[in-house]
Amino acid sequence: MTASPTFQNGPFAGQTIGEIAGALRSGAVKPSELPVGVIVRDGNSPILNTRPSLALLGGGVNPADWTINSLTGDQFFEELLTQRLATTA
Repeated sequence: MTASPTFQNGPFAGQTIGEIAGALRSGAVKPSELPVGVIVRDGNSPILNTRPSLALLGGGVNPADWTINSLTGDQFFEELLTQRLATTA
């Protein structure tokens, strides 16, 4: 699965991953504005929203400095992850 290059929703809708990465590098966007949703499953923490994580990486933000939003136990996101994993298997 790959991410569309353009943010679809939220405050960055219509902007590209590259544009947001540049804004992170310039300081116009703070890393905390791009929370990364994860679900802990079997000792792994797959990322649910790839555009923010790709922008953070492109912006040179160390993963240790990311804002992680645990969605573990949220039925909607748990089912979404299960569906995504089934299509990549």
